Amino acid sequence: MSSPTDPIKALRRSRLLVDLIAVAACIGLATLWITGRDRSGTAGPEDSAANETASVPEPTASEPFPIEAFSVSLWYSAPEPVPAVVERPPPAPRLRLLGIRDTGSGYLAMLLDETTDDIIRAVQGDDVGGVLLTSVDESGVRGTYRGSEIELRLDGGDG
Repeated sequence: MSSPTDPIKALRRSRLLVDLIAVAACIGLATLWITGRDRSGTAGPEDSAANETASVPEPTASEPFPIEAFSVSLWYSAPEPVPAVVERPPPAPRLRLLGIRDTGSGYLAMLLDETTDDIIRAVQGDDVGGVLLTSVDESGVRGTYRGSEIELRLDGGDG
């Protein structure tokens, strides 16, 4: 059992009293800060400067809230970012030379586009899937694709 002169109870009572005084002091300071008044009841220097620059009218019976108070934005929402459009160049065509035919006025190349399985007939100067044919002769086809030289030769098989 505890005695009336128990030091722990005395310490708890004094701690409770200190906590109550601290809470009362905080409430009093908060009240002074919110109202902007010092102990004498007059406006403080920072309050008078704020009153000179503020132009929000006092509420009236016909207009309970001044509309000007709601015109200031409280936060900023950034616009949605626009995704960057990256255009990839089309893939290089996969061409295979199937044959060359002498037409009398030049040579006609028969090419297989392996990406689309199309057979293409082309002569010198034609554009085939981005490849500009610079020369077509009996041995093969030469062209340029984005500044690079391309050469296609006929297979030299036995039959």
